[in-house]
Amino acid sequence: METPEAVDLDAAGLDRFLIGSPETVADRIVHLHDDLGIDCLIIYMHRPDIPQSKTLAAMERFGDDVIPRVEARIDD
Repeated sequence: METPEAVDLDAAGLDRFLIGSPETVADRIVHLHDDLGIDCLIIYMHRPDIPQSKTLAAMERFGDDVIPRVEARIDD
């Protein structure tokens, strides 16, 4: 099994990851919902090589900046 550090994101297919600005991530989530019918995501933000403080900051930013954008565009 490959360690997270050994994974080549380009070869793995970046389209499987939600990476970018809050606007970019929200756009991708809305696309997954509207175009593919996905209504549930499991989001894993922690990697062993990222300090916990950065992971927690990313989680807060997701909650503060991404979720409201998605909720404003999806009426379910």
